[in-house]
Amino acid sequence: MSFDISWLIDKRVAYMRMYGNIEVEEIKQMSEAFRTYRDEGTAPVHIIVDTRNMTKMPMAFDKIKDASAGREQTKGWTVILTNSSVTRFVATLVTQTISLQYRFMESPEAALAYLSQLSPELVDLPLNDVMLQL
Repeated sequence: MSFDISWLIDKRVAYMRMYGNIEVEEIKQMSEAFRTYRDEGTAPVHIIVDTRNMTKMPMAFDKIKDASAGREQTKGWTVILTNSSVTRFVATLVTQTISLQYRFMESPEAALAYLSQLSPELVDLPLNDVMLQL
């Protein structure tokens, strides 16, 4: 498994880290993992997806879209951390196709600042230890 997920802000902001070579089946597992977090959280549940350590991703757009499908639109945002123009391009195609609210950022701090503008109550909530490891 080339990803892990945890709460960055308990029940409000999930953090998913993708690393190494990502296969299509893992994208489906990631969607299912976030769905579980979303269902356990307090709406709106946002997610920060960190792709900065991902070395390879599938380039079959239809398979990626199908693996990502089934993720119901939430009121939360998806913030994608990337420095790769290829990842940005593929993620844009997928997120627009499955109608997600998304934004690209380059750092976890920038992502949290953006989400705090959208949901000001996040500022007062404590960060979990995962932020110390970023």
